[in-house]
Amino acid sequence: MKATIKLIKKSRKFSEAYKKSIVADFESGKFSVSQLERLHKISNRSIYRWIYKYSPSSSGVILHIFKSSN
Repeated sequence: MKATIKLIKKSRKFSEAYKKSIVADFESGKFSVSQLERLHKISNRSIYRWIYKYSPSSSGVILHIFKSSN
């Protein structure tokens, strides 16, 4: 008989100031969304939602900018 273990993820709440600081880091060019995701252990879906909501330059369109390694 095998025991089934189910991990329960707790829902985390982030302050508006924290969300805006994540967006500011992204907009300044310091970090990409994937870097912020790994650094803060937040889903990229949440980060993109915050960018859409809190970015002063966001008009419903999010551009993905890829830097060349050359």
